[in-house]
Amino acid sequence: MITFYFFNITEFQDLLYPLIELLKQNKKVTIFLFDCLEKKRQFKYYEKKELISYIEEILSINNCDIPPIFHFGQNEKKQYDHVYTSTKPSLILMQGIYHKNAKWIPEIDQDMSKVIHFAWGLDGPYNIERTPYKNITMNVVRRESQMYAYHKYNSKCFGNLRTSQLLHTPINKNINTLNSIKKQNKKICFIPERWIRSKKNKKNVIKVTNDIISYLKKKDYYVIFKKREKGWPYSESYNVINELTEKPDLVIDKDLYYPTSIIFFPLHVDICLFIGTTSVIWDLDEMGMQDKTIIYDYKKDNIEDVKKFIDTNAIKSNFKSDNKKITNIKNKKDLPSKKIINYLLKNIFVN
Repeated sequence: MITFYFFNITEFQDLLYPLIELLKQNKKVTIFLFDCLEKKRQFKYYEKKELISYIEEILSINNCDIPPIFHFGQNEKKQYDHVYTSTKPSLILMQGIYHKNAKWIPEIDQDMSKVIHFAWGLDGPYNIERTPYKNITMNVVRRESQMYAYHKYNSKCFGNLRTSQLLHTPINKNINTLNSIKKQNKKICFIPERWIRSKKNKKNVIKVTNDIISYLKKKDYYVIFKKREKGWPYSESYNVINELTEKPDLVIDKDLYYPTSIIFFPLHVDICLFIGTTSVIWDLDEMGMQDKTIIYDYKKDNIEDVKKFIDTNAIKSNFKSDNKKITNIKNKKDLPSKKIINYLLKNIFVN
């Protein structure tokens, strides 16, 4: 039995692809959803039924059987203990191996279950040292350039798993939202939010964001703003969307899309605009989308470069070329997605 552990919505970005592919291999799978955190609690804003329906639609539209899905809330540790003992997972795939603020932590029998840890980034070793799970068989590292930080641990890098979602069939919400946007017959700009790490630069971020959205609107762009999900308790101090005077046309505050909105929508827009840096830039670079990407750099204050880019890219996207990018991903010789599934099946002894 293979079990997927999810503590937050952002963990779906890396783990949904291997979930689907293992189900296509007819492996026995269960899914555990944990709303057990007290801070950075993203599932606070999601209903149990909403999450389960989301997963079921993704699996159904990609021709997978629906496995058992369990949701454990703030006061349901005993229920988890019972289900864990009865399902006896031999392999657990998870990303959230360490949480500073949790109401309870799911216990794992190290003699029964191996753990595959999908690391976030360079903070992975910090989490490995502090996790209660000492039976980690392997760490899956996102980027080859980060492998140096994991030299003390059994770790492998298979490549970018988030972009592998593009190999699957999108759910209806993706298609319906995209079709609705295209009906506006406007140029489209996608802006993924960068989290503000200190209050002192918030005023400047608000000003720059307002200026950029205002300019986009003058140039007749439809603006999509992907809000970064940090979970409950929600802090207005480090988010700008509610304080903007220039409002985007669409705010994605819950990423109930598949493929994830941060990968799917950039394929179908005219430009992707970053106000500061985020990890999404890495994804789009790998997808060969540098020609439609611009970054506002706070240190350089390159607002004129941003406006020039907006002006010169004021032609609607060629959707055939977007499909070509998906084809290019499919035709890669060493797909990260295939490599990790093959490795799991051959080396981690999945039954």
